[in-house]
Amino acid sequence: MRKISRLKLELAIFAIISMGISLFLGIMINAAVKPDLKSDNEVYNYVYKDYIKDLLSELKKPANINEEKIKSIINREWRRDYTLYLVDKNGRVIESSSGSVKEIDPEYIKDGMVQVKHVDNKEKNKDVTDTTVRVRACYHISSDYFLLFDYLGYGQNDGNFYTVIFSVIAIYLISFSLLTGGRFTYLLKINKSIRVMAEGNLSSIAPVKYKNELTQLAKDINFMAEELQKEDDKRKEFLTNISHDLRTPLTTITGYIKIIKEKKYRDTEEVGKFVDIMERKSNHLKYMIDDFFQYSKLASNDIDMNKEKLYLQELIRQIVVEEQPVFKQSQLELLLYLDNKDIIVFGDGELIFRAVSNLLSNALKYSKKETKVEVVIGKENIDNSSYGVISVISIPKEDIKEEEVIKLFDRLYKKDKARGGEGSGLGLSIVKEIIKLHGGLVMANKEADKIVFKLFIPIVF
Repeated sequence: MRKISRLKLELAIFAIISMGISLFLGIMINAAVKPDLKSDNEVYNYVYKDYIKDLLSELKKPANINEEKIKSIINREWRRDYTLYLVDKNGRVIESSSGSVKEIDPEYIKDGMVQVKHVDNKEKNKDVTDTTVRVRACYHISSDYFLLFDYLGYGQNDGNFYTVIFSVIAIYLISFSLLTGGRFTYLLKINKSIRVMAEGNLSSIAPVKYKNELTQLAKDINFMAEELQKEDDKRKEFLTNISHDLRTPLTTITGYIKIIKEKKYRDTEEVGKFVDIMERKSNHLKYMIDDFFQYSKLASNDIDMNKEKLYLQELIRQIVVEEQPVFKQSQLELLLYLDNKDIIVFGDGELIFRAVSNLLSNALKYSKKETKVEVVIGKENIDNSSYGVISVISIPKEDIKEEEVIKLFDRLYKKDKARGGEGSGLGLSIVKEIIKLHGGLVMANKEADKIVFKLFIPIVF
């Protein structure tokens, strides 16, 4: 059974309460507002003109002077306050709109007989009040038939009825508005908070009230604002760090250029050293700019992907074989463990190559000397989806906390807040964006003294 939302339930309860209030007050109004009594002649004229006059005209038409036609008209006509009888001169009921009376006292069967009676307390029942009148009248239709009617009502336009109806509707609308007004006002406040956030003031929060879907909406909006604020802070930090990272090598290069221009060097050998340093800094600068450009394209999906079926084991084997000599020179052993069954993914080989290369480059730079770096290829199921998994496991040079490991895939995150080293700080962020473009996900966690990076890429069956 589908769960009923709390807000719908609240509105339904308010509607029921409003209906109860309006009906109660409507009954009170009906009892308080009574029509004024009129004279017997005015009562009869109203009753006759209101309904009986037109009915008699129809019954007396030549085309309707037969029993079947008259019966048909009597059966067709029905009103709450009138009872019609078609009788003969002896009072026998031939047809009636009620069907319960079979005979009428012959003393009432007289053409033009009219009787107006105000109902007294002895005759009161659930259908009458102090202002109720009863009108009986008889009219000759043809030689064989008489029309007798019995009217029970106010003897005038029932303005009281319409007054009560309009009062009930008005009271219901007012009651419902008062009961739900707080919710709608709250919704307007949430809307105002969204507009303030949209203008850039992410520190503004939506008020949290009640315990329904509006409450959850406000919480979700506040959560969104917090996340946007975090992203905005990251963007500002990103720009600050880019400026810092680009300025550092540029400062070194311009410094040596100035030394050379002013000829503040000892000999040509020293100039050669300066040129080597400038070349190394220039290469580092180019490397960082390439990373920034690559990350920007990946993050904005502004990149053409050449997707095809890839045998994951074969692709990773090529990368590991190329990198093993480099790791050996750094006193690290790079090992590869492959799943026995082929793992086929659909993706861009160059981009996946870049992602894995960045992971290995990170391991090469930060792994403890004379340890093993393991690359494991396997399969895992997450939420009923199968993924090819690339795991890179290493032992870091310095101990790193679990909360720091989780942040390693964030752009420009470095454990060293002084931002030392030659890296751009975007290597792992580029990995994350590449895997996202393939519909996969990345994870990083700590297992004992090891750090485990995992790349999940959807498997093709």
